Amino acid sequence: MRLFTEGEIRYLEADCMKALGPEDPTLMTRAGRALGEKCLEIGPGLDTPMKVLVVCGKGGNGGDGLVAAGFLQEKGHSVTVFLMSAVEALRGECTRHYQALFNRGGRILPLVTPEDLALFKTEMKTHDLLVDAIFGIGFKGEMKAFDEAVIRIVNGFEGRILSADIPSGIGADTGRVGGTAVRADFTLTFGFAKVGLFLEPGKSHVGELSVFDLGLKPEKDKKGEVLEVITPQWCVRALPQRSPVAHKGDFGHVLVIGGQRGMPGAVVMAAEAALLSGAGLVSIAAPEGLHDIIAMKLTEVMQHPLPQAQGGHVNPVAVKEVLVALQKATVVALGPGMGTASETVAFVKLILPQIKVPLVVDADGLNCISEILKEEENFFSRLKMPLVVTPHPGELSRLTGLSVEDLESHRVANARTYAKAWGVTLVSKGAATLVAEGERVHLNPTGNSGMATGGSGDVLTGIISGLLAQGMAPFEAASLAVYLHGRAGDLALLDKGSYSLRAGDLLAYLPKAFCSLKNPEEIPGFEKRSTD
Repeated sequence: MRLFTEGEIRYLEADCMKALGPEDPTLMTRAGRALGEKCLEIGPGLDTPMKVLVVCGKGGNGGDGLVAAGFLQEKGHSVTVFLMSAVEALRGECTRHYQALFNRGGRILPLVTPEDLALFKTEMKTHDLLVDAIFGIGFKGEMKAFDEAVIRIVNGFEGRILSADIPSGIGADTGRVGGTAVRADFTLTFGFAKVGLFLEPGKSHVGELSVFDLGLKPEKDKKGEVLEVITPQWCVRALPQRSPVAHKGDFGHVLVIGGQRGMPGAVVMAAEAALLSGAGLVSIAAPEGLHDIIAMKLTEVMQHPLPQAQGGHVNPVAVKEVLVALQKATVVALGPGMGTASETVAFVKLILPQIKVPLVVDADGLNCISEILKEEENFFSRLKMPLVVTPHPGELSRLTGLSVEDLESHRVANARTYAKAWGVTLVSKGAATLVAEGERVHLNPTGNSGMATGGSGDVLTGIISGLLAQGMAPFEAASLAVYLHGRAGDLALLDKGSYSLRAGDLLAYLPKAFCSLKNPEEIPGFEKRSTD
């Protein structure tokens, strides 16, 4: 499902309005009626009169609210509108809808001064449903103190809250909160889903999201910068098919390189995740001191013990043994638990340019590359294999030299920029993980805070590697992997809760995540669109 910026939506709306005939309902009319219909859907029932409170701003979002108020009034429901604008300050079509509601005896009260807040609080106590139509997608992150006070009161409403297009206070392109924002139970967005609905912290304010089709016509097969959210439907189509006459060699051979004294678990989890994701064969190349521990943990994995330095990490002379192991590998995962000792950095610098098969670099593998970039800033240009890198914000900060705050403030643009600059598939981990390659960016909607635990990234590395081993292209493999990784976490959350969730639980629930794709319509986030 493609996500749209405010600018893209404005362009499509303007283009659509040019084609409207004199008898066609305007976009505001369509949106407002859909908002009213949504109120009926989430209210107590068609035959039960509701008391609906609609909070309207002065722009297009407020106009949508005024149309919804008129629609609900015609259906016999009790509606009170609080208008956060002087009537003369209403813009464009909003004025006409205000006048129509006023002429029909609509109850419209002012909400423009601190003195109005007391009545607003009182009225809220007697209503079943509150419609947030304050700002919409035009909000730019600068909120006045009075607006903030109104929204804080709205968030104290004891009934259900429905936001029009996007919860007020959320940046449509960034998901950032401008001081405070409406915490909706439901959001009905118009035309297409907006970027900010899927980026934190905005995502946590959305509630149940549905999309109303306004009739906008985006360019088909658009070239250039496109951002899409990964859906269950996309995952079903992307999932590798397995022939009934296949053998283990058809599903690839993953070589996991990593580990050091005291950190054997990372390579073990990555290897097990690769197996659980369908890889035919998996081997581990780790310092020889870890051999017995790994053998006790995993029985399905082959081992290549590597010469180790005095500190228990890999020795640069191990390049020779790894080159032998590479002769049978079809995918390499490098980095889990390997540390960043100077000998390890030297090993990484020597081995990476010699790998020709698809490669996933994670964790300390990325930290080693950060050290290499200090001396050889064009190091990525020497890597000719299909390459997936999976940094969390701290690792990406070390790779780029930018602060975490700068990276997080423009996540989509930064992911796209560095994916192109380095010639890689970049998995920018975090709340709503991004996968970028060239102009394309996928946004992952699955996952939860319980997954913020040691080893979670190692599991993701293994899933990506296992899917690559089955012949998937890097961008598609990484996208499917982050979805399944988050889906496993969401399934584990139901049983374990966020406090007790461990990386090992992701492995335990990964098979269920794969199996859930058999019935994608039952997965939360299955796209709902309305054209009624």
